[in-house]
Amino acid sequence: MSKKTFYLIPGLGEKGTELGYKNLSVAAKLFGFRVVIIKPDWRVPLMSDLIRRSLRKIDANVKKNKPDHVTIFGFSFGAFIAVVIASKRKLLPIDLILCSLSPYFNEDIEYLPENWKKELGDDGIKDFSRYTFPKNLKARTLIFVGEKEHKIVRDRATRAYEAIKGRKSLLVVPNARHDISKNDYAKVVVKAVF
Repeated sequence: MSKKTFYLIPGLGEKGTELGYKNLSVAAKLFGFRVVIIKPDWRVPLMSDLIRRSLRKIDANVKKNKPDHVTIFGFSFGAFIAVVIASKRKLLPIDLILCSLSPYFNEDIEYLPENWKKELGDDGIKDFSRYTFPKNLKARTLIFVGEKEHKIVRDRATRAYEAIKGRKSLLVVPNARHDISKNDYAKVVVKAVF
């Protein structure tokens, strides 16, 4: 019997219980996946700590449940975390689903609007600067981005697509902004993935 696990990492401030994530979880379960929501503690101020904690949760779950296939889904900052985790761990056969990937890799920072940089603060910028988009990412990767998202988010999706060496797809979600639960964003993801 197949033991497939679908790790879901929500976006900043989200818990993974919002409507879009519920729709994804239901679809994953219907297709035989065990769904595990990785809930980052968004009060933690540094991305490196969020990544480390999320990685520990996934490692412990893999060790305990021994899946034969892993899918990691992330939205926004959750997608950022998913990319870094996928580049650090060669988790069996892996699929990566990146939705509205946050444009905070080192190579993105100079293009961030000033108000975004101000929100990060000097420590946040220094922490994010440690991460470049991985050149060794070989996971089968699906990238989704909303048609009406900020240009820098759309550009990050394109650059991620171009950098990935393995099987990949880039899909633009019509009329969607930066919200997995609106404008049928999750429905488009479900249809493409499952």
